[in-house]
Amino acid sequence: MGFQLGHLTDRGRVRELNEDSYLVLTQPNLPPNVSLLLAVADGMGGHQAGDVASKQAIATINQLFSTGQFQQLVDYNPERSDYYAAVLKDVIEAINEQLIDLSDRMHLESMGTTATVALFVGSQLFVGHVGDSRGYLLRDGELKQITQDHSWVADQVASGAMTAGEAYHHPKKNILLRALGNNIALRVDRVVKPVYSGDTLIVCSDGLSNKVGDAEIAQIVAGQTNPQVACQQLVHLANTRGGEDNITVVIARLDDRVAGPNLPGGRVSGSQQHIGGQVTDTRLVDTDKIFRGTNN
Repeated sequence: MGFQLGHLTDRGRVRELNEDSYLVLTQPNLPPNVSLLLAVADGMGGHQAGDVASKQAIATINQLFSTGQFQQLVDYNPERSDYYAAVLKDVIEAINEQLIDLSDRMHLESMGTTATVALFVGSQLFVGHVGDSRGYLLRDGELKQITQDHSWVADQVASGAMTAGEAYHHPKKNILLRALGNNIALRVDRVVKPVYSGDTLIVCSDGLSNKVGDAEIAQIVAGQTNPQVACQQLVHLANTRGGEDNITVVIARLDDRVAGPNLPGGRVSGSQQHIGGQVTDTRLVDTDKIFRGTNN
């Protein structure tokens, strides 16, 4: 199945630095049975720490999946239908441990990042998720959030102590209960869903979802034949409403009328504000330390 892709990250109108990072991988940079990888990481912990954390997470995902090294992390039967759910869990847990060690070595306290990683394998979508970056699935004009926010306000809504409207405007909505780099005992959410031609996956940081409602996201993405234009419109709308946070959105529309993804070279990664459509690659790191159990 082919894909139409869009991707954009922006510093916003207030922050000095973009602490968001993202990654899109397609063939030939993936195992033969994996069609597409999307990932968004929203760093936190201060001016330098968040930037380092999100870039490190994305660079490690890039390295592990581009080389197939992720298979060394996973002690699970590849023939099982939920193999890639186990892959995402183990990869995100490994990155979490890596970030904790990196934080100690660089003396960057409270360094952390969200991570939402999606894999398309055949007609299945696998998502691994920690934090409040989001994954949405748009099908037949109906948008559904397929990830759960790991935030204090989301817990309040789930318990009935707060309405969704109150949470949307609450001053503590950015307090996270789960993030990579903060706790060695990390719980990774996993989502497995069948997907069909015409479905659209949207992965974004909270710089978008805090400013643009679900109905608006659905309307803009469904109304655009070009996902890149949809990304630009969504980022622009978030910026017109203040742009207090970094904004990142990646879109993949499944389309059986096209032969493959519209991504020359099969890889794009970004962690800086786009100027003239250009993006800057994230720094690649030595991920062999994950397998050696050392950062030396």
